[in-house]
Amino acid sequence: MRISFRNKLLLLIGGLLAVTLASSLLAVLRASNTAVETIVRDELEVVERVFRSLLEVDREQLRGRAQVLAGDFAFKRAIATGEQATMLSVLANHGERIAADFVVMLSREGDILLSTHELERLPQSAASALRSENASGTAILALFNEQPFQLVLVPVFAP
Repeated sequence: MRISFRNKLLLLIGGLLAVTLASSLLAVLRASNTAVETIVRDELEVVERVFRSLLEVDREQLRGRAQVLAGDFAFKRAIATGEQATMLSVLANHGERIAADFVVMLSREGDILLSTHELERLPQSAASALRSENASGTAILALFNEQPFQLVLVPVFAP
């Protein structure tokens, strides 16, 4: 069986057309993939900046509200007299006002003295932040039972 010149020419043109289309398709797919990756990366960076900004605003609000609790005269008086029921009541009231998941009172060593919830101990990151010299108004992220929480540590000074 002999292939005519016309058929050879058609096969050559068809083959070249197939190669051209395949290479064009691959180039378009590669460019599209790169463009999508760039767009997604840029959007993730924007989302990260917005999230960090919102987290910082929330952290500052929590810090200010916790400092109000630490400066509460009734709370300081209850600490001075050792009235645990009053201290727990003040902790719970302030915690409800600021929509905190829990509020704890710690010793200087980081042990939990009072808590609005049953907590055994602080995460290691919170305990080490408490022991640092600059613990006044410290805000950190910590995990409790595999869930992230934002913790604000504010010292209570005696009058």
